[in-house]
Amino acid sequence: HSDQLGPWVANDAGAAQQMLHTFLAQSVSESIVVDCLKSNPWARGALKARGFEFERPLTRMHRGGNTHPGRPEAVCGILGPEFG
Repeated sequence: HSDQLGPWVANDAGAAQQMLHTFLAQSVSESIVVDCLKSNPWARGALKARGFEFERPLTRMHRGGNTHPGRPEAVCGILGPEFG
């Protein structure tokens, strides 16, 4: 029913905004959702500037030691586990 943006990962604000712009230009759906990470310094601002609004909070969890966390500061948006 909706297009979902994610995973969405960028090294800087300019790259994040360009990816968002490209995704929105290619989407044919009127409804678009993204699970935006609060910890990312660019994602929320870029989404708000494009008319996105807060819908619900999400909590990312892991079991056991997270020995390979990657670079969470570069993750703008995730894709839910329901997508495999």
